[in-house]
Amino acid sequence: MTRYSVVSSIEYPAYFFVYDMLADPRLVCQLLYEDSSMQTVHRVLDNKLWAACIRGFRRRFLAKSNIYGVVLSLEDTGYERDEVWGAVILVESQEELNELLKIYDFGYEYWKLDTIEYPDGSVSEGYTVVPKSEEGVSDLPHCLYVAKLCAAANFWDRRVRGYKWRFFKNLYYKDGIPMLATSCRCYLTDYAGGETEIQCTCEADGLSCKL
Repeated sequence: MTRYSVVSSIEYPAYFFVYDMLADPRLVCQLLYEDSSMQTVHRVLDNKLWAACIRGFRRRFLAKSNIYGVVLSLEDTGYERDEVWGAVILVESQEELNELLKIYDFGYEYWKLDTIEYPDGSVSEGYTVVPKSEEGVSDLPHCLYVAKLCAAANFWDRRVRGYKWRFFKNLYYKDGIPMLATSCRCYLTDYAGGETEIQCTCEADGLSCKL
């Protein structure tokens, strides 16, 4: 079971565990190198990016975001059976971390993780970023955010067997309902600036998000 402590500084180079849209290597490459081509992605895989998980946590749509409504935050359950799957990024400096986190429009804190597990059975220490749990502008995530989560899950599922199911199985809406228990619930912003809740034409297992 992964244990953690809240820290104010990072020792570099650092293994950073990400469990949201940053788990998509294409987005990481776009942010760091302004190039999301598969040639660039393949160059950094196994050198800078790996699939990984932590235990004893669940993800829940809790943290306020003006862009995405509510975004995923970590909750400590203390149960080893609760796995959170994502990816690990080898971050070389604070400047590099700042480039990755510039897409976040919400407050967050750093956690140091005692154990990150990898599909090959190896482990490491590392860090993660945890959004502060505040009242969001919506009780539902924006559809764009959900689509980004699906993109990350679909990418790794081609490389790690069963990744998509693992990625979504321990993910909860703000009201505590598991994402896999329903069709995808999210919202869109209409042209008048209002919000419209929608039911995406997602599969019931939450593995895709298509309007």
